[in-house]
Amino acid sequence: MDYLIGIDAGGTKSELIAYDMENKPILKKNGGFGNPAVNQEKTIKNLELLIKQALKALDIRKCKLIAIGLAGAQMGNSKEFIKSYFNDKFNIPTIVLNDILMSYQAYLGSGNGIMTIAGTGSSSYGRRNDREAMAGGWGHLLGDEGSGYHIVLEAFKKMIYLWDREIPLDELSRALLKEIDMQDPSGIKHFIYNSQKNEIAGLFPIILNMSQKGSSEAEKLLIEAGKSLADITGIVYNRLNFNEQVQIGIKGGIFHSSCYVKESFENRLSEYMSDFVIIKEDISVTKAVCSLYKQIR
Repeated sequence: MDYLIGIDAGGTKSELIAYDMENKPILKKNGGFGNPAVNQEKTIKNLELLIKQALKALDIRKCKLIAIGLAGAQMGNSKEFIKSYFNDKFNIPTIVLNDILMSYQAYLGSGNGIMTIAGTGSSSYGRRNDREAMAGGWGHLLGDEGSGYHIVLEAFKKMIYLWDREIPLDELSRALLKEIDMQDPSGIKHFIYNSQKNEIAGLFPIILNMSQKGSSEAEKLLIEAGKSLADITGIVYNRLNFNEQVQIGIKGGIFHSSCYVKESFENRLSEYMSDFVIIKEDISVTKAVCSLYKQIR
């Protein structure tokens, strides 16, 4: 049976799904992060292990295409290097796209619309006929507002603001300190500067959990994240001069785990556009391989 392999390689984890030629999933595997901006060597090892597991479970001779949606693909020559590496390694046609383009293919195919991602990082991409535009995606040092990393970093900034001014720490700050096994914020600087991006973003569930318990500080962070994500979506919308109803895909754990983010995002969007539809279904980015295969045949 012929099949296709799609990979969603993110800053925290990676997902592989193999599809038969009728676009039905036949195998699923999860693995480590796949962002060369975090660590290119480990990214390649993580993805290689995933692909080997899939090819071992299925018939390697029947795999027609591997498509990888790669967070951080725009860093240096990572995209071309990783594409060449896997082409040579497995002798299977391989396509490597950045995560936002891969998501767009999965959600909107060749149609018009906007795709906004909020995971470890954040970005927005849109297409209208023969035009395209992008906003965000600058990475954690220059931007990524509304991402898991940025939300956690904002929580730590608030924590040290309170600490410096000898103001009692709020409930969210205490929960974060407990999670990283610290008694007070004095060691925060060492933690932040010696942790990888995905490790910091991995603390987002603490903020999510605290928002569900009624923490006003956690709620504020999530609401602001939704606004920031709507802002980059609005920038793309304006650049493409949409004058018709626009479909907007949303992808990433930040969107799909928090009602505060979703509601704030939708409310802010109404300031940019009057006629839009949000695709609320959480579609696996890996499914992009199905439409990509049809395009290259």
